[in-house]
Amino acid sequence: MATALASPALFAEVAELIRLRHAAAQLRHFPKINARAQLAGSQRSRFRGRGMDFDEVRLYQPGDDIRAIDWRVTARTQVAHTKLYREEKERPIVVLCDLRPPMLFGSCGLKSVLACEAAALLCWAGLAANDQVGGIVAGPAQQADIRPRRSAHAVLDYLHRLSEASLALTEPHSAAPATLAELLSETKKIVKPGTSLFVISDFCDIDADCQRHFSELARHANVTLLSVSDPLEQQLPSQGRFAITDGAVPLTFNAADRALQERHQQARSDQQTLLQQVVQRYRAAHIELSTSEPVLTPLGRAYGRTSRQASATPR
Repeated sequence: MATALASPALFAEVAELIRLRHAAAQLRHFPKINARAQLAGSQRSRFRGRGMDFDEVRLYQPGDDIRAIDWRVTARTQVAHTKLYREEKERPIVVLCDLRPPMLFGSCGLKSVLACEAAALLCWAGLAANDQVGGIVAGPAQQADIRPRRSAHAVLDYLHRLSEASLALTEPHSAAPATLAELLSETKKIVKPGTSLFVISDFCDIDADCQRHFSELARHANVTLLSVSDPLEQQLPSQGRFAITDGAVPLTFNAADRALQERHQQARSDQQTLLQQVVQRYRAAHIELSTSEPVLTPLGRAYGRTSRQASATPR
């Protein structure tokens, strides 16, 4: 699939995030789930009543609305029958985009820019599906909350916050960023029953507290994890000296140091284990994003024309 490349830019520009609206049209199988919230909207649910979609015909029961009587079936069978409809329910979409300092990293493109592109695509796809869209942008020093609304203005507001936070990553900052556990705790305040929650992060500090928050979120929301990584995080170079920094403290390391390689691989393995436990225990969907490929490639596999919806749709 073309477009939506993992840009080598230092931050996500608003114009580029807006341009992804056209690319989002390729996500034709964006998850259609059974909503749980009892609100008017565009998603079909298991609740039955008067709505837009016909469900079935059954025998008339005392108390049924006479306007729902199926006169054709009644005339044919000589027994009163009632039409049942499947009510339309709301499916708010909440996108938590992690733009804390560890996301300012990448050998092929920055993880922060890739995360912004993924968030923009999800928002545009949600708006196209006539869903309410909002979320949280977790920047290096502060976060912005956009309450879900079915409005292009809400999406544009979210995109501007993404751009501002990704730009702030490239500037000096002294305030300590929130932990992932703290971000998830804040997310619970805006996630309503029936929400589709997308968490875009490198999950570098996922821990037991995060698992507890995911457990609570998964009780009434459909959770999808989008893990962002770079090839250098998967496997360090086998040799050479490299200089890295977190924006404040510079560090030089020797990639030929076997003990360093082992510690890195163990830390990476522990992180992946915790992530997979969330996926398995709480029935979360998981999509892997890499700076080595355009963001639309993995999202296309999950929600594109040739995707099998069940492989990526939150349960």
